[in-house]
Amino acid sequence: TMPTKSATPINKRAKSQAKKQNYFPRLSPNFLLDSRDDAPLPRPIQHYRHWSLTLAVVMMAGVILGEWLGLAGLGYGMLYGMLGLAVCLAVLAICCAFITFRGSWLVAWSLAGSGAVLLGVASFSLDDKAVPAIPDLPTGPLNITAEVLASEHYRNNRQRVILRPTAGLADWDGGHKLRLVASGDIPPLTPGDRIFAEVSLSPLPTRLLPGGFDFRRYAAEQNIVSGGFVRAIHRQEATGKHGFSRLRTLFQRRIFAIMDSDEAAAVASALLIGFRAATTSELHESFRAAGLAHFLAISGLHMGLICGTIMVLVRGLLALPNIFASYFSSRKVAAIIALPLCFLFLLFAGVPISALRAFLMLALVLVAILLTRRGITLHHVALAAIIVLLSDPSSLFTPAFQMSFSAVFALVVAWTAWQKYRPLRKPGLATRITGYVLGVAATSLIASMAAMPFVLYHFGVTTGWSVAANIIGMPLMAFIIMPLGGIGLMLAAIGADFVPLLLMEWGIDRLIAVAEYFSDLPWARIVLPPPSPLATVLMAAALLIVGMGSRFWRATAAIPMLLASLIWASQPLPVAAVVVLYNKPLLAVMAADDRLVVSTRHSSNFAKRILATPFGESDTLYIRQHPEARCGDGFCLITSKDGQDAAIVWDRAALTPACRQADLVLSMVAARYPCRSGALLVDREEAFASGGMLIYPNGRQVPVNGE
Repeated sequence: TMPTKSATPINKRAKSQAKKQNYFPRLSPNFLLDSRDDAPLPRPIQHYRHWSLTLAVVMMAGVILGEWLGLAGLGYGMLYGMLGLAVCLAVLAICCAFITFRGSWLVAWSLAGSGAVLLGVASFSLDDKAVPAIPDLPTGPLNITAEVLASEHYRNNRQRVILRPTAGLADWDGGHKLRLVASGDIPPLTPGDRIFAEVSLSPLPTRLLPGGFDFRRYAAEQNIVSGGFVRAIHRQEATGKHGFSRLRTLFQRRIFAIMDSDEAAAVASALLIGFRAATTSELHESFRAAGLAHFLAISGLHMGLICGTIMVLVRGLLALPNIFASYFSSRKVAAIIALPLCFLFLLFAGVPISALRAFLMLALVLVAILLTRRGITLHHVALAAIIVLLSDPSSLFTPAFQMSFSAVFALVVAWTAWQKYRPLRKPGLATRITGYVLGVAATSLIASMAAMPFVLYHFGVTTGWSVAANIIGMPLMAFIIMPLGGIGLMLAAIGADFVPLLLMEWGIDRLIAVAEYFSDLPWARIVLPPPSPLATVLMAAALLIVGMGSRFWRATAAIPMLLASLIWASQPLPVAAVVVLYNKPLLAVMAADDRLVVSTRHSSNFAKRILATPFGESDTLYIRQHPEARCGDGFCLITSKDGQDAAIVWDRAALTPACRQADLVLSMVAARYPCRSGALLVDREEAFASGGMLIYPNGRQVPVNGE
C-alpha cells in the first residue's frame, strides 16, 4: 500500500508565528492583552429605562426646591439628618428593586425619587449655609499684608489678582479673599508671593435685575468677598507656595512673551489654562455674534481634542515597535496614559463647571475603553450631572451648567440615533470629507438648538451664523489650535514650547478673522426678550422628553414646547428699569419708537448689556440725544412704549416740574416727598433699598431684593 499524505499541509507561516510566541510568550490573561474583544463595538441598543437620567432630573428638582425653601437657617444636625435619610431611602430602593412581588418597582421608584429630592434639598442647603457672609469693608486706601493666591493678565497690561489678607484688616476671617485689579505700573505678582501693599476696597456687584445672575453670591462661594484696586506695592517677597497656580501664571506670561498678538495670546490663555480676563469685550462679542463663544470656555471640545492628541501620539509611538502593538492593545495603554494627563489639564484649567463635566464624561469613556464597553451613553451624562450637583449644587443655576449639559445631552441622543442607522460599509475619501462637514454642521445645529433656551434666558441674544462659522472654525480648532496647544503645554516643562505656540498663534489669528467676519454680517445678533423661568423649564422638559421618551412620548414633546411659546409670547415687557451698579443708579426707559434711552452718556458695555437684556434690545441711547426727548433744567421727558410720559431727573429742583408733566418719574437724587400729581416716583433712596427694579406698563414694580 502507498503511504497516504497528511490531509493538512504544513503551514510555514503558522510555524513562524509559533516560533515567535516562544520568544515572546503571552502573559496571563489581562485586560491589556490584544484580543477579539477589541473589535469594533456593535451598534447601541435603544432603551428607555433611563433610571440614571430620571434620578438626575429629580435631584435637580430637589436643588430647585432647596433654593425655594431657603433651609440654610437650619442646624447642621438637621441637614445631615436629611442626608442620612436620603441614603437610607436609596438603600431601601435598591432592596425593593430585587424583590419580585407585584409593585416592587413602583415602591423602588418612589423611594429612590424621594431620596433624590431629599438629597438635592439637603445638598443645596448645606452649600448655601457654607457661603460666607460679606463683612463690613473699610473705606479709603489702607495698607495690608497679603498672600497672592492667583494672578492673571488683565486688559490694558494690568493684572487681576486674588489675595488672602494676613494683616491690616480688623475682624477679618482668614478664609476670606480679595479680587483686585493692579495697574500696569505694578510689578508682576506671582502666586506664592507675600506682599505689603496699599489697596482700596469696593463691594462686588450683586444681582442687578430680578431673576438675573447674582455676581456677589457666585464670588462668595469661592470665598471672594470684595473687589477693588492695588494702588502700590511697598514690599514683595517670594515664598514658593501655591506651585500649581504659580505654574499657570508663569505659563500665561510665556504665552504673552512668545505671541506677538495680544488678542491671540488672550485667546490661547482662555483655551489652555482658563484665564479669560485678558480677552477684550469687543473680541468676546465678536465670538458670541459669530456663534463661536463656546470656543473660549474650556469644555468637552477642548478636553476631547487634548485627549485625542495624547492618544494619537501614544498609539503612534507604541506602533513603532510593531511587536508591542501586536501583543498589547495600544488603545487601552493610550487610555491609561491619557486619563491622568487629562486630569492635570483639568487642574491647569482651574476646574470650571464645563471642564469638570467634560472630564467626568471623558473619564467614563476611557474606563469604558479599558473594559471594552461603549463609553458615550446617556447614563454617563446623568452620572456626570449627579457628581457635579453633589460637589456644587448651586452650579445648577449657572449658565455654564445649563448650557453645557443641555448641549451634551442633545448630542449624545443624536449620536445614539445615528449609530443605529448609519451604514456599516467603509466610506471613501470624498464621502469622509462630506461626512465631516455635515457632521460639524449637524453638531453645531443640535448643540445650539439645545442650549438656546438657556442662552436666551441669561443673555437674550442668539446668532444666525453659528453653523456656517463652526464649519470653518472647527477644523482650525481640531487640527491646528488645540493639538498644537496641547503639545506646547506638554513641552513647556522643558522650555520647548516656542514653535508649537507660534504655530498656534497663526491658527488663532485665522479663527479671530472668521469670528470678526461673521459677526459683521446681517442677522449676526438676533436679540429677543428673555423667556420667563416657567417657559425655560417647559422648553427644557421638551428636550428631555425627546431624548428619553419612546416614539409616542416624543410626539408629546410638542405640548410643553407649545405652552412655553405661548407663555413667552404673552409675557409683558417692562417699560422702565433701575439698575444699581457700583453705588450709582442707572435708569432706562423704553421709548415709543422702540429705542431704549438711558440716564447717562458714558456707561460700560457691561452696564448697557444688563440694561438692554430684559427689553429685548441690544443697544442704548442717551436720553438727551433722542430727537423726541423734551429736556429742561435737570430733567428730560419722553413718551414711553405704553404711551405714558416718563421723566429722568438729575437735579432735586427739577422734581416738581417733572412730577407735574410725567406719569413716571425716575430720579437720580433723593426725593423729600412723593409726587402730588399721583405720578409714580422712584428716587435714589428707593433704588438703593430695592437693589434695582423692573417697572411694567400697569405700574407694577418687581424689585431685586423683593424676590
